[in-house]
Amino acid sequence: MPTNIERQKALWQKKIQVLENKVITNNIHDYDWLLHNDHIRLIKNNDNKLLFIETPFHLPHTDVPFDQISYFENILQHIQEHLPNIKQGKTKLIYWFADAWGTVNAQETHKQYSGCLLALDLYNLLYQISKEADILEHSVFVTGTSTNNVNQYKDWPIVYYNEPFNRYFSIGNDLKIRNRSFHKHFLWLNRRTRDHRLYALHQAYKAKLFNNTKLTFHDFETNQDQYKNILKNYTNEIDLDFLNYRTNANILDSNYDIQNDDQQRQTLLNLKHYADKCSIEIVSEYMGSDKKVFLTEKISRSIVMGKPFIVIGDKHMLKELQTLGFKTFDKFWNESYDELPTIKQRVDAVIKLAVDLSKSIKPAEGYDKHMIDILLYNQNHYFGAYKQSQLKAFKDIIK
Repeated sequence: MPTNIERQKALWQKKIQVLENKVITNNIHDYDWLLHNDHIRLIKNNDNKLLFIETPFHLPHTDVPFDQISYFENILQHIQEHLPNIKQGKTKLIYWFADAWGTVNAQETHKQYSGCLLALDLYNLLYQISKEADILEHSVFVTGTSTNNVNQYKDWPIVYYNEPFNRYFSIGNDLKIRNRSFHKHFLWLNRRTRDHRLYALHQAYKAKLFNNTKLTFHDFETNQDQYKNILKNYTNEIDLDFLNYRTNANILDSNYDIQNDDQQRQTLLNLKHYADKCSIEIVSEYMGSDKKVFLTEKISRSIVMGKPFIVIGDKHMLKELQTLGFKTFDKFWNESYDELPTIKQRVDAVIKLAVDLSKSIKPAEGYDKHMIDILLYNQNHYFGAYKQSQLKAFKDIIK
């Protein structure tokens, strides 16, 4: 069994490969990878160099994940050898946050839980440090979290580049949309047992939705005390049969490596086989935040596979998708769950909606023309205008 450090190193190697593909995509062929450690890497870009710094996952867990605050308070010590070249403009410093922390919006406070992660005000911290070190002009702050309601500095604007949501750019728009003769109502993929997912699955089990669903529930164990404590935060009506629920029949892709979480082409193609048997996808998103939005590969995977979706996730997640140019499904069912103020309310509304859809939709009949038009539009937008806008943002980051 690999240790956490070994898994993180393996994950970083995959992230480096993904980023390397992005560099090639942007026609940069003259580069060298020099790995300083797990989260700082120097890339040669023609005559200039790019110094990428991401979340220091290798650090021990303390009261703040990976002790990020103290780490970034001392960031200049970690990059001391590069400071002269950064000040001279020979090296560009890129703070690259592909995960959900790093910014605090008007609804959040520093070190406040937003969904399953802390909101950390690293943007303001790194602005002050970079300004005092006279490297502001040659540095950039990148995040995949929504920048809505985040106060930004005019001389150091945040660049929105969503690496998780963009994960399928390299696949290409060649996946056909299956539009008829579905066997089940819902596809529902769950990898980690996060609190809001556990509650959602518990409520779906009570509502007998599993009978209409092909799902994954990879790391669910029969630790009743642990799960009781989580569920008590949401409900006093705990179904003990659910806590004993476990069957390999629900593991759709038995070859999926849940530790390293390789979500690239082959895994998506394996899941597409099951998606084509289901009418609608229930997307279990990452955070379930009431205060900020973080779109990930979980929802872009549904778009790429050509599925209509209902989402268990952050407040205003559908609104964020619409802001990015995608279409959702308010012409087919009620999407007001996206506006509800708490994750419990959103879960309850989504489960109720799924129950209603299981009664009103006949999977074997497939989609009508209007639904297919939206699915095709979203696929084309992901690989078209949206992809081009994100590649432009990436080019601006590394120029």
